[in-house]
Amino acid sequence: MAGFVVKVLVKHFRPRFRGVVGEQKTAFLLGMLPKSKYKVIDDIMLQAGGRTTQIDHIVVSKSGLFVIETKNYKGWIFGHENGEKWIQNIYGRKYEFQNPIRQNHIHIRALKQVLSDFREMPIIPIVAFSSRATLKIHTENHNVVLLDDLNSTIKKYNDDAISPDIMEKIIDRLEECNVNSPEKRKLHIKSIKRRRKYEETAIASGICPRCGGSLTRRRGEYGYFYGCSNFPRCRYTHK
Repeated sequence: MAGFVVKVLVKHFRPRFRGVVGEQKTAFLLGMLPKSKYKVIDDIMLQAGGRTTQIDHIVVSKSGLFVIETKNYKGWIFGHENGEKWIQNIYGRKYEFQNPIRQNHIHIRALKQVLSDFREMPIIPIVAFSSRATLKIHTENHNVVLLDDLNSTIKKYNDDAISPDIMEKIIDRLEECNVNSPEKRKLHIKSIKRRRKYEETAIASGICPRCGGSLTRRRGEYGYFYGCSNFPRCRYTHK
């Protein structure tokens, strides 16, 4: 009985533990950036538009704000920048996960609301995967890199887009708006679970969880999938 309980606990907490480990690795690497040029803010939660969003890492620099979504996944990673879901393939076993580029778009929208006073501020999204992953990603307009290449990707941007004074004001605003309350962070997690439950229920009923259209079976580059009947207005897909 004890062994069964341990297995259940491991299965439940493994994704969360894996995510924490990935974020810690990323924070360590970002901490190696020159502190005179870059300000790193880890694990920040912002409230905008009546909902909260949690951002793994933000790097403030003279070139703009880097918004970093980390994925501590191994194996082959397949996906398209416009896809709803991406696929992790480990020795032939396939697992779906949310397109992290889209996750970063949600973060950026919240960031723009919080920093609405700084309209000329460039925002550069980056998705960083564990260096144990092999990326098979189709993307032209986004930075999707391995952790080993994260800092070099950031350093490629060297335009003087933000003055030191504005940098300090942005940092102050972000630290001021960071939601530190444990209660609000718990509510954020509950909200995510509710959205996932709604999505699962809608999919099981053949309904698009994004727009309410019907899900129809189609064949694509990576095999069969379910797509929204309102395509191209709605691009939701489910494997």
